[in-house]
Amino acid sequence: MSDTPGNDPNAGPVALQSIATASLGPVFVGWMVQLIFYGFGLSLLVRYVTGPQYKADSRRIKLWLWAVVFAATGQAAYVAIGSPSRITFGSIFHYGTSQRRDVDTLYAQTLADCFATVPAGIVGALVQSFLGLRAVSLFDNSLYRSLFITMASLLIVGGLIGSWLFVAASFMLRNNVTPPPGLSFTLANGLWLWCCCIIDVLLTVTLSLLLYKRIAGFNSGTDSMLHSVIILSIETASYTATFAMIAAILSDSFSDDSLLINSTGAFYQPLSSFYLISFLVTLASRQGLREKTDGYSNNDISSPGVYSTRYPNNSAGISSKPPPFVTSASRVRVPTPQLVRMQTLGDPRSDEDEEMDLKHSCSRKEVRIEM
Repeated sequence: MSDTPGNDPNAGPVALQSIATASLGPVFVGWMVQLIFYGFGLSLLVRYVTGPQYKADSRRIKLWLWAVVFAATGQAAYVAIGSPSRITFGSIFHYGTSQRRDVDTLYAQTLADCFATVPAGIVGALVQSFLGLRAVSLFDNSLYRSLFITMASLLIVGGLIGSWLFVAASFMLRNNVTPPPGLSFTLANGLWLWCCCIIDVLLTVTLSLLLYKRIAGFNSGTDSMLHSVIILSIETASYTATFAMIAAILSDSFSDDSLLINSTGAFYQPLSSFYLISFLVTLASRQGLREKTDGYSNNDISSPGVYSTRYPNNSAGISSKPPPFVTSASRVRVPTPQLVRMQTLGDPRSDEDEEMDLKHSCSRKEVRIEM
């Protein structure tokens, strides 16, 4: 068999099939899932940037969006297109075609492998920061707001540190340097992934609770919109939190010299694509929520029953005249106890116009949902 034309007579040793499967199988699964969902993300991106919502977005939102897209694309390029490594090709091409299948080669790190967690860590931090700012705008209590900002900041920074510790551990392995006590792939992945999981859950629970507290039954349209935002926040965070949690558990379950250490790759590799999709879905949902709320607001204003309830006669010390409407080509302002501030999607928008304020007459709490 070795004399057959085309065979390499100088081929080195080959690892056992069980070792090759354990080393390459999980990460190949993660790479494939990551690329598939990255394609879904690109489809959502094209649909979003060609729609009216993107044209109406502020510069801040656009910069945030393209930063997320750039980082997620960096992760996909690392997987599919290639980044500087020994053979200047991506990981799939390299590990799929390389004939060097000895144990040392399978466990060694290419230069591309050393930066495997960095793009995903950046994407996660960007999306988590964006959602965190939305949650901060809902707090009424300054103490709780400060505690939330502190906790969220520590988790986001901790995740970034964990993703870079992976880089440090990879370069030490690549250069045969003994890492300092405590530094390991288990520590790096565990810190990054647990922080991602906890911050995703924290953001979802915080947004849901703060919005749920504002469902007072004052207006069916407002309550329905708040329910929609709560459901959306849970749906968009479920994938990232679940995959990060599974990967973190696997990372803590195996040591660096375990045959199964690479099993975490099947779950953390797709995270960048999941965050990209989550971010795009969140941005795209604003148009639907605005249209829904605008429809409810118009229906309520035109309804005599609702009007008579909100604007009693002079016995309550309030003028019986209908409230003035200030209209323009771009917005309708209704100076009522329930203020819905809107702006058409085609007009230039400031950062302040990215918020929708709902004020309830039954309480002085202000629902501010940064869209």
